[in-house]
Amino acid sequence: MEKLYSTGEFAKIAGVTLRTIRYYDKIGLLKPTKILENGYRKYCNNDLITLQKILSLKELGFSLEEIYPLIQDNDKDSFKKSIVLQTNLINQKIQKLTALKESLKATEKILTKNEIAWDKIIELIKLSSIKEEIINHYINDKNLETRITLHDTFSINKQGWFLWLFEQIDFSTVYRLLELGCGNGKLWQYNSYNLRNREIFLSDISNGMLEKAKQNLGNDYNYLNIDCQNIPFKNNYFDTIIANHVIFYLKNPHLGLSEIT
Repeated sequence: MEKLYSTGEFAKIAGVTLRTIRYYDKIGLLKPTKILENGYRKYCNNDLITLQKILSLKELGFSLEEIYPLIQDNDKDSFKKSIVLQTNLINQKIQKLTALKESLKATEKILTKNEIAWDKIIELIKLSSIKEEIINHYINDKNLETRITLHDTFSINKQGWFLWLFEQIDFSTVYRLLELGCGNGKLWQYNSYNLRNREIFLSDISNGMLEKAKQNLGNDYNYLNIDCQNIPFKNNYFDTIIANHVIFYLKNPHLGLSEIT
């Protein structure tokens, strides 16, 4: 029989305050496994997995609202994936913090000479925003994967969206192709074609998305961080442009469509 813990016992085992557990219960982030007829709340060992995810992601800078969709599964497989995610995020954070530390040291040396290097100040500002950048990159990727999974699971089109979209490209006329808002590169991941004598440029406004696309696809593509409202190429440079689920993100759709045209 699975061991159950009272709220107090659960908080003590986990090393957190009773107030924290009650608050997570109140907002629906961590509900008890059982609520007895007398109203007593009981937690199990699997709830420890959920709590670990919450506390770790919170420490990494995620808000409770951002954490909620990431902790819905608490089985062994999802816990393993969560541990890998946490490790990757921490490694990114260590790399960024190391760069910030080195920049601070360099700035300190300059200041001892009674000089102010404004380029160093700008560098520090950029490096100081690392937590938000890391989180946004992950959230963007997670949300995109979720939307793709929902589409694959519930779409009544048996062919699948990305396969259908890929088949609309007439490769007999494609020599320079630009995809705007490529996301994680899903369009190109499972479709085969000949890249010879063709240049394919994958672009996104998110560097995190571009990093993910490059991980998925390798070095056969050109990756560009651009805003499709301001495409940095001369007119008629591309013979084909793809903007898949992109236009509704634009603050000025007319400007984006004009630029694409």
